[in-house]
Amino acid sequence: KLVEFYTEREREDRALRRKMLIASKKRLLAVHAMFAKNIVYKTPVPSLDELKRRIVTAIQNVTPQMLENTWREIEFRLDVLRATQGSHVQIH
Repeated sequence: KLVEFYTEREREDRALRRKMLIASKKRLLAVHAMFAKNIVYKTPVPSLDELKRRIVTAIQNVTPQMLENTWREIEFRLDVLRATQGSHVQIH
């Protein structure tokens, strides 16, 4: 069995990269959530059934292209993390 030894700095770097990846995924998911929320709550919701209908409609409006763009963005951010070895980078 192969045992890997990491210095304290390496452990911290790995933890930071993991946190940055999670934060990136959360931001991308938040964009989709905002998209759905803007459809669902465009006007006041009169009933629970109407709320459910709006949620289903909002989810159905997410196109394959939107999902593909999101996946491409995640891959890009992973590439940045790999290239910078987890260093802090501002992406605009």
